Amino acid sequence: MNITYETLDGELLDLTNLPRAEAAYFEMMMSNWHTRMPFGRFLNMVTGPENPILAPGNRVTHEVAAHPLYKAVRDLEDRLGIILEELRADPGDLPADADPTLDTWLPVTNAAAERGVSVQSVRLALERGDLIGTSTRPRMVSGRSLARWEVNRTRQRAGRQKSSQKTAAVAPA
Repeated sequence: MNITYETLDGELLDLTNLPRAEAAYFEMMMSNWHTRMPFGRFLNMVTGPENPILAPGNRVTHEVAAHPLYKAVRDLEDRLGIILEELRADPGDLPADADPTLDTWLPVTNAAAERGVSVQSVRLALERGDLIGTSTRPRMVSGRSLARWEVNRTRQRAGRQKSSQKTAAVAPA
């Protein structure tokens, strides 16, 4: 499942590697949001036994509250509440009716070319978690995360120098 989720306040959540049960729950909640399920029923599904990440007794622990899936469905709850006029949007919120999962996915080589860096730089950024991408081959990069990625030019120069030193050390005299 290649999914990123942008919250009303602009946080980008990585939902690419959710386990099957969590991915199915998220898809169900997105469907319920799209069909404008009644707000109270939606809220009950966020905090009820349908939610696979809640602690026993449907408790929201610190770990649950920090989980990207929980953040996403709580944001969907807010979006639905705003659309159904149960809640009021905060100043600066993104549009509540915009699909928060719209994203483009680029091959690593295209992502590198778009940002003017090496393929290795993109792969390392994926490993560090600076970029959101797939873990299966071919590796794909989220366009949203790529647009937000601040390339560290100092790191780029250091990598090029290290690479050229290795090449010089191996070159025959």
